[in-house]
Amino acid sequence: MADLPSPHQSAPRLDEMCADAIRRRHRELRRDVRRVREQLRGLATPGSPLPDIVQQFEGLAAYLELHLVKEENILFPALEALAEAARAGGSRPPLPFPSVLNPVRLLEGEHVRVHDLLARVTEAARLAQPEAPDQRWPAVHGALTALGATLAEHVRFEDEVLFPTALEVERR
Repeated sequence: MADLPSPHQSAPRLDEMCADAIRRRHRELRRDVRRVREQLRGLATPGSPLPDIVQQFEGLAAYLELHLVKEENILFPALEALAEAARAGGSRPPLPFPSVLNPVRLLEGEHVRVHDLLARVTEAARLAQPEAPDQRWPAVHGALTALGATLAEHVRFEDEVLFPTALEVERR
């Protein structure tokens, strides 16, 4: 687990971490979702098992997008307000929830759910791969693997760095 910043670093860094999450991490997730979508659609043919996998993936993509939107439009603005108040030496600003812990726990649960959904899509794609060689399948698996790695980094950063920092700033 990453070390938490010192008290004087927490407030300024919290809003910077939120901005980085949106600018870099969320953008990477959305890019990887597009890549998987393109790879899956390129394989879809009548009578193939791909329509079910595409449907599962689209469910995952919609769930992940809603998750990112919650972070960008609800949690991160609140964390930025906390950071600003801490920098100014003020008290906790009014937020749309009694504690940052509430949305953090919700989003941590969503991290587990999206990981499970991705594992299901990945397994379905593995099982659907035909025995006859098709050079497009390695690209599908590669895109799913890349999405998994990007998702794992997203979850690690938020669960181990961003969320603990936010809770510490709120506690103070």
